[in-house]
This record gives sequence, structure tokens and C-alpha cells, in this order.
Amino acid sequence: VYDGMSCAKYVTSLNEPAPAADFVLADGETALSSETGVIAIYPEWADGYRNAEVSVAAQRISPVWMEKNQNATAGSYDPHTAVAMAYSEDSLFVFKNAASLLKFTVANDNVKTVTVYSNNGEPLAGLWTLVYNDGEPVAYPLEEEGATVNWVELNAGEGVFEVGKEYYISVFPQVLETGFTVEFSFAGPDGDKMKVKSYDESIEFNRNVILNLGTLEYDGPMPGW
Repeated sequence: VYDGMSCAKYVTSLNEPAPAADFVLADGETALSSETGVIAIYPEWADGYRNAEVSVAAQRISPVWMEKNQNATAGSYDPHTAVAMAYSEDSLFVFKNAASLLKFTVANDNVKTVTVYSNNGEPLAGLWTLVYNDGEPVAYPLEEEGATVNWVELNAGEGVFEVGKEYYISVFPQVLETGFTVEFSFAGPDGDKMKVKSYDESIEFNRNVILNLGTLEYDGPMPGW
């Protein structure tokens, strides 16, 4: 939570997801005392947000982090990528989603990673600026060299993707002028990325909207053949 001059971390004791929660000041943090409003960001980005530049009047914070290496969970998304923002002039925070989700299932066995990349180089992850925009957050990629990348990789970790189960990738909303491409890598020593499908036309990732890619299937030669 930011008051424009300083920030503080707040936590909740919830063990399960819920539509509402009471937050308290984390141990070792100093309470804020703003009289003009505050901005809040979820989830925590370690100490990354400690150095963020914030304008409460403009309802803006920069930078905000979208993870490029995301962890796969069947039926859900990586919670560290559920970027949400709130602006409040009291103790009630109504968080608004800042990201867009891509939903899909895989038809192949032994899929280890699923990677999405923009065909025209538009940034999908990395460092961005968020503006609350009266409850409809808008994301702007930082233009500094190396601040963003044009891909996001969803990794199954120690296992592989479960065939037929739904998975999600988080990206910031934008228009991709020439579309995007999806690649798989398979469990094994090679780990080469194999092109699965390319969406070769202008497409928009909308905030707070799930884009269903359906079932993705690689039908080419397997690595090592």
C-alpha cells in the first residue's frame, strides 16, 4: 500500500481464497497515515515495489512486474501473476484485475512447457506502469532496454501438463498487431520448443477477460526423430 511518500506491506491470515478479507499491517512495517488516498498492489513483488514511483493523484505506479516464467497449476493460474490494483480514500479496497488470461488445454502427453510469444515483438511480460483509471487499470510497458520480453513461458515444474485439464497464462492487456504463436517443449533431454499454433492476425488481449485458445495439439515430428 502506498501513500505517495512511503509504502507498507499488509497481510491476511486467510488459508483459502475468498472474495473478501481483513488485512493487518505486517510485522516490522510502519502504518501509513495518508489523508488524500492510497494505492494498493497485489500480489507482493518481494522488495521490488519498495523502489516504485507512485503518484496517488494520478493513480499511477511504476514499475509493476508481470512474471515471464510462470508456474502451471491445473485448473488455475500462477497466483503471483494475478496482478490487481486498488485506489482508496478509506480502509475499503476494491481490487481491480489488471491482467488478461489465456486459457487452454493440451492434447499431447509429456508436455513440459507452453510458451506464448508475440509475432511482432510486442511486450508480454516484465516491467510495466499501471494507471488505476477509475477502476479500469491500464498497463503501459516500460520502454527501457531489457525491461520487457515478448514471451511468457508456463512451466509444469517437476511434472508435465495433464491432458485435458485447463491451464492459464497471464499477460497484460494490449493489441497484438500480427497475432501470437504457441510452442510446446516436451519432457526429455532435448527440451526443444516445437511450434504448435500461430494466430496470424490482429488480436486483442482484454483486461479482466479470459481468451479461450481451446485444445492445443502438436502434430509434428517429436524431438530427436
